[in-house]
Amino acid sequence: MQHKPVISLQALSLARIALGCLFLFDILYYKFAAFALFYGNNSMLAGTFYPNGVRGAMFSILNLINNQAFTFCWFVFSVALAVAYIVGYKTRYVAPLLWYAFYSICYKNVYITFGYDMYMLHLLFFTFFLPVSVYYSVNKQVAGKVQVSIAAVRLLYAQVALVYFLTLVAKHGFTWWDGYATSIMMADTITGNPISHALSTVKWLYMPLNYGVLFIEAALPVFIIITLVKKNVNSYIVVLMLLLHLPIQLLANVGLFSAVSLSAMVFYLSTGQINKIKFLRPKQVVVLEYSKPTASKQVGFIIVALCMAIGALQFVKTDSALNTKKAGKSLPDLYALQFEKFTILNQNWSMYAPNPPANIGWVTIEAKNAEGAFTDVFTAEPASGNEPQYLGWGAEKLLRFYMRYWHSKKTYNFLSSRWLKYHADKYNTEHPTVDFQNIYFTNYSRKVIPLKNNTFTTKDTIIRLNFNQLTEVSKFLKK
Repeated sequence: MQHKPVISLQALSLARIALGCLFLFDILYYKFAAFALFYGNNSMLAGTFYPNGVRGAMFSILNLINNQAFTFCWFVFSVALAVAYIVGYKTRYVAPLLWYAFYSICYKNVYITFGYDMYMLHLLFFTFFLPVSVYYSVNKQVAGKVQVSIAAVRLLYAQVALVYFLTLVAKHGFTWWDGYATSIMMADTITGNPISHALSTVKWLYMPLNYGVLFIEAALPVFIIITLVKKNVNSYIVVLMLLLHLPIQLLANVGLFSAVSLSAMVFYLSTGQINKIKFLRPKQVVVLEYSKPTASKQVGFIIVALCMAIGALQFVKTDSALNTKKAGKSLPDLYALQFEKFTILNQNWSMYAPNPPANIGWVTIEAKNAEGAFTDVFTAEPASGNEPQYLGWGAEKLLRFYMRYWHSKKTYNFLSSRWLKYHADKYNTEHPTVDFQNIYFTNYSRKVIPLKNNTFTTKDTIIRLNFNQLTEVSKFLKK
């Protein structure tokens, strides 16, 4: 008899709630909180950039209808969909709508979307084919049976296994295999936090963490494969995920990465584990029955599996540690459909395997007075060249966080001169006594040079560009 992986209807329903809450939080806190900064009329990036420069942008309704009022309404619509998904209202229709709503938001400003956004969309995609609203929903519970596609379960489990396997093969920096990558990240002003800063030099802590991450990322795909083909080992998968992601949540500032990964863990919980919590015990028991897909659905699942395999192969051949030459694309461009970034065709999980940067930096906006002195327009203090602290609330604080991300992506040539002028005018209004001359987009770069005994030295450089010069900087960066 063919082995079938185990999945619980209660786990599916809890995963729906967890995933829906993450969509709601992501939309409201990370996206809508900075609406004017990233999505409004005075947003940072030039509106003409997306339709021609980013694959998938033309499929976002927010680029097809480039209007601030419409974008605001779309955010409200997306929030309503997230709430409907959380309570389990007509998830068969709400899930695809939520997927496209969030997809459109991501492509409206792709430079403030991250790996966990992609992971959330991937997980949501597989819930299209699974009964995620049997329990803990507005639907009335009725005892009986529910059909679950065994193919959909296998594909969901395979997707999670791919995330960890490809994250592991992406870790090709010498610092990971020498054991001190976690120490560097714990000490960093962005990826670390006050707790990790204090512990970043404790060798007996960061070395086991470093190698523990590598071990768990190697073990999880193995256990998931065992669950798929031989016997149920879901309990081990749950324990490994907790051991991996709880310390990351405590010691790293990585947005929703740990939360999304733990929501994926919920799929592996058993009915017995869930029922240990009294208020989660259902009043009516619904029996799960595995079913074989119809011929049309079977073709669809085969296409999904092929897309996952193609995406994984594309990543392994071009961007992972297994490709040491890094000499162009090893495969033809498989992304001709132009929308792969947030679909299952994209299996690039290197963002979950960051190597400590050899060149870090941050960008800001500075005003120059008549005496030639520069002032940071966000802090109204003299420009010091010191890396800003990225803690705190509000859109301006959020901006400073993303500024360092943009430094690594070199997106200066896409900044909107209208946005720079907006900040120049704002600074003039708030500081009328300052003899304001001009506004500059300033990039501070710090090259990290490894020395012996795991020590480092740094070399700093500064590039200041008047917003009239931004159209020229792309030529400079491509040299």
